[in-house]
Amino acid sequence: MTQYITKDSTIGDVVAKYPQVAPVFLKFGLHCVGCHVAVWETLEEGCMGHGMPEEDFRKLLKEANEVASKNEDDRANRDPSAPIFITEHAVDMVKTLMGKHKTQGLLRIRVIDSGCCSKGYDFAVEDKAEEGDTVFEKDGLTVAIASDSIDYLQNATVDFVESPEGSGFKVETAQEQQESCACKGEKSE
Repeated sequence: MTQYITKDSTIGDVVAKYPQVAPVFLKFGLHCVGCHVAVWETLEEGCMGHGMPEEDFRKLLKEANEVASKNEDDRANRDPSAPIFITEHAVDMVKTLMGKHKTQGLLRIRVIDSGCCSKGYDFAVEDKAEEGDTVFEKDGLTVAIASDSIDYLQNATVDFVESPEGSGFKVETAQEQQESCACKGEKSE
């Protein structure tokens, strides 16, 4: 198995790239996931610094890599004709929520403004797509992307993340990685 996560990986980098690994960390008692030192503390430093036995550390690293490997396999098997990549975990969660709430239909995703320099996302189960929506299927789930959102979401990744801070859908777009906020750091005169 390819090792995506090493003892020298920082906790922050791992959680940012593979958020699905957070429950593995928590299971082993590594609660540094949201800690301010997670950006520079390595996995080995975090685990050993909190007294984790070496054998448990090796198990944590193995389980974390199994989760990361599944994530990478998911990405490698991405449908190139789909406008976005929605993970298997996200699809399963939508289906679970639809079953729990006894709803049927499709998942519709729309970009919404969340302030001066950020975007938010509206996820809704609806009976049918609206005219102009981009529609595709992933593992038996029909997904519709609102016509006014497709340009922004093109090639985005949608996942469902569970962490100490809460659970929810995470959207990562190429635009978000490149954009910076023009209002941050400016002083009024």
